[in-house]
Amino acid sequence: MATAPNLVVAGHQGVARKLRESGRFPAVFDAASATELRDLSKSGRVVPPMAFMFAPGFVEDLPGAGVAVLANGLAGSGFTVLVHNHFAERGDVFDPKVLVTARQLKLADLLEIFGVADPAPQPSPAPTPPPQPAPPSAPPSAPQPFPQSAASPAPPPAPQPAPQPAPPPAPRATSHPAPAPRPQPVPSPNGANGANGAARPNGWGTPPQGPPAPQGPPAPLPPNDSAGSNGSNGTSGSDGWNILPVAPPAPPPNGSNGVNTVNTVNAVNGVNGVNGWNARPAASPAPQAGPAQPPPAVNGQVIAVASAKGGVGKTSTTVNLSIYAARVLQAAGRDGSVVVVDTNFQQADVARYLNLKSPTILDLFQAPGALTPEAIRRHLAYLPEMGLHALLGPPDAVSADPALINSGLYRRILTVLRQAFDLVFIDTPVAELYHMTFTDLILPEADTILVPVEPNRVTLEAARSWLKAITMPQHSRGGGVDPEKLSLILNRARTDVECGPDEVMDLLPGWRFVGMIPEDQEWTQAVNTYRLAGLRPPPDLEETFRGILQVATGDPVFGTAAPAPAPPSRWKRLLGLNPQ
Repeated sequence: MATAPNLVVAGHQGVARKLRESGRFPAVFDAASATELRDLSKSGRVVPPMAFMFAPGFVEDLPGAGVAVLANGLAGSGFTVLVHNHFAERGDVFDPKVLVTARQLKLADLLEIFGVADPAPQPSPAPTPPPQPAPPSAPPSAPQPFPQSAASPAPPPAPQPAPQPAPPPAPRATSHPAPAPRPQPVPSPNGANGANGAARPNGWGTPPQGPPAPQGPPAPLPPNDSAGSNGSNGTSGSDGWNILPVAPPAPPPNGSNGVNTVNTVNAVNGVNGVNGWNARPAASPAPQAGPAQPPPAVNGQVIAVASAKGGVGKTSTTVNLSIYAARVLQAAGRDGSVVVVDTNFQQADVARYLNLKSPTILDLFQAPGALTPEAIRRHLAYLPEMGLHALLGPPDAVSADPALINSGLYRRILTVLRQAFDLVFIDTPVAELYHMTFTDLILPEADTILVPVEPNRVTLEAARSWLKAITMPQHSRGGGVDPEKLSLILNRARTDVECGPDEVMDLLPGWRFVGMIPEDQEWTQAVNTYRLAGLRPPPDLEETFRGILQVATGDPVFGTAAPAPAPPSRWKRLLGLNPQ
């Protein structure tokens, strides 16, 4: 009997957890996005035999790594691939070898699809081996029934009828795959073995050769003209998996082999499945012409505000920039396209600055279902007067259990937020070089890192050491950050400080300063009275924010930053406004 494969569930933690708890698979991995799938493949933890399942929550966050591309490439390499009908309904075109499903599947059905028998009580025929004396009587009479077998070394099988003309095509061969050349596999997440993984444009390795087709008749995959074991009714399974009954093969388009390219039309309006695999009404057969690939996803930008020292204004800078950006985009007709995320989960202050209380990331974590864009959006606080969304941190340090709220959870969420928002601002904890939130979340995910510093020697020396550490060659715990991702902001600048612009430049030579935010008593009072969201910055500070965002995002909505008219002249040279 075939061995259960290692299973990769792409896009649904809940399904992966249920299958993992079933104990029927050697290993069950889950990946929320194409990036996580690629990282998983590179890790070398997933080895053949493998099978893949793609759920609606899967995030296509890499160019050229959509579900259709991945599923077709994996199926072409010999792996079993199960895809939710959601992707076919949106227009994806799948290889006939890809099983596209939407109606309920029991665990036994999944095991059958993956060629693994449900451990039904196996008949233990103890009495059958003893009656072996019967065969001796057969050899003497063997020559008589086969007089013409002299020229044949072994008795031929019963006379077979002449090969029939092409039986009805099935979506998956149950015998050895023919050695006909396949199209070159598209980037797929199984080239992690290292032995033969040629590099691909987005980091995908060439997939290893898929497991050989099982010898003998394995448990057959439901063919395209079958509705699975339960016909059109689709009995509800406890694990919430559904299989969509499929239409019979359409007439061969353009002289092809007669198999429907999209093998998932003609859905019976079945029961709603759980775990996101719902029966959907039948879509009309997708046009067979031209494999319509979905347009590449346009990812939003992640802007992190980080510093190696606390108390330098990370949260205030994050909140001010996100409020200003949201207002500018709202005025430009892009309402609700900015979100601020508080990843400082043990000292979450964004909620206090915005005078918000809920919902928080704790509510999102406790909500059932996968981290889909819809679920995440339901758990964002919203300020309609400026079009700003916010993912608030836990309400108190006691509830911020790192076993639950951690960089892994935030990274999954950011993967989804990139798809839903133009700008994602992140307030960070103190960015210690070995802090997991910083090394596992901020460094790999941020497109831009803004570093606020204050004009005092302690802060500047700490910033210099930290900047050097994170931009050094990559090592096991960090490094490797492109200096171009980093921009410095001089915060709480005053004219009456001893640490002037010359000393700042001496301590931080070569680093790019993109703005100067002066000390402001009105702003401090607004924070203390929870009125920051309603505070409008003065014109000079607006220009500073605009200039910072123009450099950080490159978005033309912020225009070209003009020199701020009001900063004290002794600081202009630091910002490049007066090099002489």
